[in-house]
Amino acid sequence: MKKKKQKKKEENKLTIVNMIFTICFIVIVGGGGFVTIFRTPKERSYMENRNLEKFTLPTFKTFVRGTFQENLETAMTD
Repeated sequence: MKKKKQKKKEENKLTIVNMIFTICFIVIVGGGGFVTIFRTPKERSYMENRNLEKFTLPTFKTFVRGTFQENLETAMTD
């Protein structure tokens, strides 16, 4: 009887630890994505002496055509 209770307590501890790690992972990945997408974009690179590609917000039309993904890739590489 004691072994079953002890085993159940250990399982509960592992479940809590797994939930904490999962929440931390989601916060880190989600926060990084949020900061990357919604940060104030720079318009000029003074080190490269050129204008940077501008990030455009997606519309249904650009999403369906695939141009949003192309614009996003060029903006993110800058």
